[in-house]
Amino acid sequence: MKRLLVQPDRVHEAELWARGYERVAGVDEVGRGSWAGPVTAAAVILPPNAQLVGVRDSKLLTKRKREHLAREIKQMATAIGIGWASAAEIDEVGLSQALSRAGERALENLGVDMVLLDGTFNYLVNYVVTTIARADQCCLNVAAASVVAKVARDNYMARMHQLYPVFGFDQNVGYGTRHHAERLRDQITPLHRRSFKPVKLASAYVD
Repeated sequence: MKRLLVQPDRVHEAELWARGYERVAGVDEVGRGSWAGPVTAAAVILPPNAQLVGVRDSKLLTKRKREHLAREIKQMATAIGIGWASAAEIDEVGLSQALSRAGERALENLGVDMVLLDGTFNYLVNYVVTTIARADQCCLNVAAASVVAKVARDNYMARMHQLYPVFGFDQNVGYGTRHHAERLRDQITPLHRRSFKPVKLASAYVD
């Protein structure tokens, strides 16, 4: 049986608006488990009357659909921020702190009152946050952030493919694949997260 995809709604935002929070941003991140490239967070504030049919968790959308919806979100949104934390930062401070940096960079110029954050762990300690499990599937502004972050990071990794074509970053966007693992035995780039086990093990062959 084909699974029914439920359209994310504004219920959580409406509850916060009723409590006096006017600028509610949805935040989501991508790239957490990637072997190479940055972790990328997006923050999206949508107007109350926003109509974005088809926007949902970016993992449930095709590349073409994500790119189309990202354009619609950018046209509709009240404000959008994108934050990055590089592979070097991830190696230096760890993934959790890098996530915090990326998320706070996405939010720093938006003047938000409240953040709806996907997941159950609050990595945005300098903001008022409501965490919601699977928020990218039920909250429209978080789903929109998921799409914006995914498209931004995928486009960045496609550009990095031009510098390091042997890794296939235009296809795997830095995630672990058999091809990626095989190429690591020959070269490790500045984009690679040396603190991640597959890269750390491969470095014995390269360094």
